[in-house]
Amino acid sequence: MDEHRYQEWLTLWESSDTLYWVPCNDDDIDPRRQVSIIYDDHDRLVQRVERLLSGTVLALQPGRQELWAGQALHRLRMRDGTHRILSKKVLLNNSDQEIPLVQFLI
Repeated sequence: MDEHRYQEWLTLWESSDTLYWVPCNDDDIDPRRQVSIIYDDHDRLVQRVERLLSGTVLALQPGRQELWAGQALHRLRMRDGTHRILSKKVLLNNSDQEIPLVQFLI
């Protein structure tokens, strides 16, 4: 992802079981019952990557830099000798603050 190899990153996901979740609070345990910043299945994750690749999500504001710190938790499955991503949960340190543009978060 740091090298913008989003299509390659997307192929690492187990398409049938994909869950990409950014909860509003770090103690949230069920995205179906609690409000989430992001709660994507595989199709939504594909759309997110397509928007990134299109360049339409670029948002520059002179003199302003956005930085979000947090922790990423992954659930993996071994398939055909390679690891596949089942889920990714991102716990943002500042999830209680306004996040103006979330389509670029992966």
